Amino acid sequence: MIARQISVKLENQPHRLYTVARALGEANTNLTALTLADTPRYGILRVLVPDLASARRALMKTYLPARVDEVVLVSMEDRPGSLARLLAPLEEARVRLEYMYTAMAAPGQAVLVLRCNDNQRALQVMQDAGVYRADGLDAFASVQEHQEVEP
Repeated sequence: MIARQISVKLENQPHRLYTVARALGEANTNLTALTLADTPRYGILRVLVPDLASARRALMKTYLPARVDEVVLVSMEDRPGSLARLLAPLEEARVRLEYMYTAMAAPGQAVLVLRCNDNQRALQVMQDAGVYRADGLDAFASVQEHQEVEP
């Protein structure tokens, strides 16, 4: 499944993450998945939300830089070796994985959020190799690519 996420660049300053969390909370925006990566000067908060337009409006009020990117959602068993089996076809097809993180899933299952240099090709490669699974992704149906994003 192709979905859209919001990435917010946060300076490593007090209260920046709280500012985003408060704005999204006040907009009644649920966080379906999130990750926060940091460097000494800034962090990047990546979130999946059910309503991109509402989240973007809320974030615009914070004056923090944010953008929308496409990602691939894929389900896999939560067992040793599952990640390697999923990534092997991408490696063989030379699809570059830029980053990934996990989202909440049912027990015994993991939902991965992948950002690749070519997300459509990554999805096709995983489907062709028989490693793509969509079970458990129903909860993410509202973050699919068809969502409209207001400026």
